[in-house]
Amino acid sequence: MNTETELPEHFSSALFYAGPLFSVLLQLSNAQVAWRIVTNRSCGSLSPLPFASLFANCMIWMYYGFLIQDSVVYVPNVVGALIGMFCIFAYESMSTESNIIVYSIVTTVTLLATSFAYLEDPDSLGKLGVGLSAAVAVAPLATLGTIMKDRSTAALPLIPSIMGFCNALSWTLYGYLVTGDVMIYGPSVGGLFFACIQLCLYFIYGLPSKSSAAASKTPLGLKPSTLENLA
Repeated sequence: MNTETELPEHFSSALFYAGPLFSVLLQLSNAQVAWRIVTNRSCGSLSPLPFASLFANCMIWMYYGFLIQDSVVYVPNVVGALIGMFCIFAYESMSTESNIIVYSIVTTVTLLATSFAYLEDPDSLGKLGVGLSAAVAVAPLATLGTIMKDRSTAALPLIPSIMGFCNALSWTLYGYLVTGDVMIYGPSVGGLFFACIQLCLYFIYGLPSKSSAAASKTPLGLKPSTLENLA
């Protein structure tokens, strides 16, 4: 049930802008990483998967936003899809390895999303988005074992973690309080849960020292989990 009319006007207005704002900021962080790849003329040890998943994820939610006629959903994802394309082209322009498996999977997912959009099937499209969003949300926890073993958050970037928390919280509130759409707040609740786990690690282990943070970076000067948090 849509509860938008029950909310204070200023709070409702804030929710309309918060989700897209944090989404675009996270997406621009991806573009910054891609531009660094170009300027350094090296992909370092980075994988194309976060860039590819960004593109696929944004394509799905762009289609979904169009079908439910919600500009709050589709506008930031149009931006994200374009940024994802830029990041992929930037990565491939400097990559010396074949990433055909990654791109085959992403192409399949994107074509499947396009077919659901063509059939005007938002339910199937939303379920596909929920599944991909869940996979993206869990990805940063791949470094959990390293963090617990080293008792250090050097491998976990603070700013993307905070931004990820704000992004998930914004979409959870928007999806539940404004649209009442489980396809929006469902995966956002999952993302919020994993973002909270990441932030809790900072309370447990504290901020990393400069020396340990530097040691955990890739040849591009990026922490290994940075891209995972931004996808």
